[in-house]
Amino acid sequence: MKGTRKWIGFFLGFVCLFFNGCSSQEEPFHEIEPGSVYQGPIEIHEPKATNAQVLSGGQILVDVSNVADGYLMIKTLSGFDTRLKCRISHEADQYTYDLPSDGEYVVFPLQMGDGEYTISVYQNTEGTSYAQIFSESFAVALEEDNRVFVFPNQLVWYTREYPAVLLSYDICQSLSSDQEKVDAIYRYIENYMTYDTDKAASVQSGYIPDLTRVLEEKKGICFDYAALMAAMLRAQDIPSRLVMGNLTSEGIYHAWNEVYVDGQWRWYDPTYGSANSNEQSDYVDDRRY
Repeated sequence: MKGTRKWIGFFLGFVCLFFNGCSSQEEPFHEIEPGSVYQGPIEIHEPKATNAQVLSGGQILVDVSNVADGYLMIKTLSGFDTRLKCRISHEADQYTYDLPSDGEYVVFPLQMGDGEYTISVYQNTEGTSYAQIFSESFAVALEEDNRVFVFPNQLVWYTREYPAVLLSYDICQSLSSDQEKVDAIYRYIENYMTYDTDKAASVQSGYIPDLTRVLEEKKGICFDYAALMAAMLRAQDIPSRLVMGNLTSEGIYHAWNEVYVDGQWRWYDPTYGSANSNEQSDYVDDRRY
């Protein structure tokens, strides 16, 4: 299945193995302690389970109260002793995710546009085999086309207390335009982060970035770079996609960003930064989160 491809594991583990990072020499880089500059209120888009409209069956509960904002929330009502997967499909497209069974809500994006969606949950039976235990359909009419990309979700997770959010406000405190904010965050990540070749060689299937840990360690793989940039921009109410696909010039599966600025989507690759010699045409989208 396309949604269950091994991009989270094997391919991301070998992406950019020979990349050692780069730093802009245009001006000195100053590291900022998250929360040390901006002292005002933090306002971000946060998912909320209102239970105004729910789909339920057995041990699965899906809150679809906020589908107009481009997300749903799902949780298990009791523990499972085997692995679960959640598939969200719309017309010919589908995305498949790991579903924790800890009883906590998980947020998934509805990034495939308006129309009828189906959410299905599968339980591992043995080996790589799964059996469907839940399936429901629902209608989506997005309030705004790009609104889905200003909320956190499972792959780009953060709350207002996260250092990545605080740092975003620190960096953008004196900036007014979206383009200035995008450029400042992009430059900061480029200078702050170092590519982690050891992690790339050992990352496991199902890996999801812990953005607090990524900032603490100051290093990561392309998935970490792209998730961090998406989170920091979304905290500034700037739609940002975490994109996964093929970087054809390098022959690798990769992660990068697309950012909506001044009425158009623009491409950014924080892993390669300003020294990137690849062309936009080298990037072939597969998944967007």
